Amino acid sequence: MQKITMEIDEVHRRTLDIMRYFDRICRENALTYYLSGGTMLGAVREKGFIPWDDDADLMLPRKDYNKFIDIMMNTDAPEYKLGSLANRSDWTFPFARLYDDSTELEYEYLDESRVGIYVDIFPLDGVPEGVEETKRYYRKIKFLWRCRFSSVKKKFLPHEKYRFVKKIIQMLCRLAGANRISRRIDRLAAKRSYEDSRYIGVAVLSNYMERERFLKSDFDKRAETDFEGEKFFIPSGYDNYLKSLYGDYMKRPEEALQKSHHHLTVYLKE
Repeated sequence: MQKITMEIDEVHRRTLDIMRYFDRICRENALTYYLSGGTMLGAVREKGFIPWDDDADLMLPRKDYNKFIDIMMNTDAPEYKLGSLANRSDWTFPFARLYDDSTELEYEYLDESRVGIYVDIFPLDGVPEGVEETKRYYRKIKFLWRCRFSSVKKKFLPHEKYRFVKKIIQMLCRLAGANRISRRIDRLAAKRSYEDSRYIGVAVLSNYMERERFLKSDFDKRAETDFEGEKFFIPSGYDNYLKSLYGDYMKRPEEALQKSHHHLTVYLKE
């Protein structure tokens, strides 16, 4: 494979192509989806990608998420491939990715499942009714995510503290393996029915802890929104969603924080 430096505009172009494909599959099969996280924020604030963001996030209620995976597992799409716990025994994430198979990514610090330029696809599940119970739930998920990260970490940074202890923990986590840990996260998240819950969220992630808890009624209706000249769906209660995650979401962060959180290299397959 040829190593290339891909400009962010090219990453956005390819990512948008994947989003178009995803949207088409969902519309053709009557699947409900929404833009998620920073991609929804970008749609509302920027009318497209956040300039320094290098991926896209999408979410579906658990039943539609499972249906999408089933559809992709029975679809011959040579340009786009699905990575998920359902179709790859080497999969290291508790969610799915749809990726451009003409490219490949290499992480600097992590030994993750190999994919190309991708969009993240998350299931929406029920979360506990009470705030304190929600906090306890997300603490469990956060612990499992730390174990997952430890199992795929390639190297420690020179300035890291407690490296000896971390290496012992890493040995134990590698025995379990990222795939098994991710399956545990997925099973925990799927325990609460989306349809029967008052509150919902992307329960396989712990980034925002109890802030990832939204009234399902905010998701009962969808609205189409402009994104890079295309139309995608967001929940009618997007304002409550974005305020919960980002606070004053229409204000850009200071310049020092305007950078991707991923450390990876893009390869173009020959």
